[in-house]
Amino acid sequence: MQTEASKYFTQSKFLVIYNPLAGKGRALKEKNSVVHFFEQHAIRYTLQTTTQVDFSTPYNCIVIIGGDGTLNYLLNKKIPFQVPILLIKGGTGNDFYSHLYGKIKTTELLNTLFQQYRLQSIDLGQCNAKYFINGIGLGFDAAVVQTNNAKKFIRGKLGYLIDVLLNLFLFKEQLVSFKINNEKPELQSLFMLTIANGKTYGGGFKVAPNALSNDGLLECIAVAPIPKWKRLLLLPIMERGKHLSLKKVSYQQINTCEISSTQTISIHLDGELMLGTNFTISLLPAQLQFLVP
Repeated sequence: MQTEASKYFTQSKFLVIYNPLAGKGRALKEKNSVVHFFEQHAIRYTLQTTTQVDFSTPYNCIVIIGGDGTLNYLLNKKIPFQVPILLIKGGTGNDFYSHLYGKIKTTELLNTLFQQYRLQSIDLGQCNAKYFINGIGLGFDAAVVQTNNAKKFIRGKLGYLIDVLLNLFLFKEQLVSFKINNEKPELQSLFMLTIANGKTYGGGFKVAPNALSNDGLLECIAVAPIPKWKRLLLLPIMERGKHLSLKKVSYQQINTCEISSTQTISIHLDGELMLGTNFTISLLPAQLQFLVP
């Protein structure tokens, strides 16, 4: 006997998009699992890669196989926001997948959704003309992304950890003008600044442990300059999400913020680098719908 959920799957048209380069081939493996499940249950689907994506044909659901970078890329390729999204873990860090689904694996997730699902509204962030869904980082974590992108070897989680350790000792704080909501701008020297919609970064670091991606608010975590030897102590505390009460850390929930600098600086949006001198960040509440158990 079919459930309402199974009827949705068997009566809908799915667009399945995968990033063949994501997660050192992990997305390819997960794509095969999705295709096998869809064919096993006679679910109609069209398969595309991120290099040939086409949103001109209407679909009932878009399946995205990749990591945070893949999701960010497709959001900025003008994915139709009104179409529900099913995210499949296929990247390196997969932080937003973990935010939505926890540690559940692909086949288990598909089987669960086939029996029962609901649509979860998700907020979407915007920085200048670019969208983000998990968060923005300035300072230390942007430097980590920049170093990681410059490497040709040792990628993945090991490469990310190496870049974290390097920048803990080499990164120099940045002086920026920072304006929150409608408050007066302040000139601040920062070790790092995170504007988050999701809870974790870098494959599990709980940088914004209080984040809810459907509350209409962004999490703002700013870390003041700290001695280099103390930076190493901060890392395991931040990984566990226990840093918000530390003296050098300020935390608040915001709607908008503006960041400016006299020099070109780098920030990252969901791990994708962006250069500039002025950044206006805001939140678009309940812009997306995700299939969740």
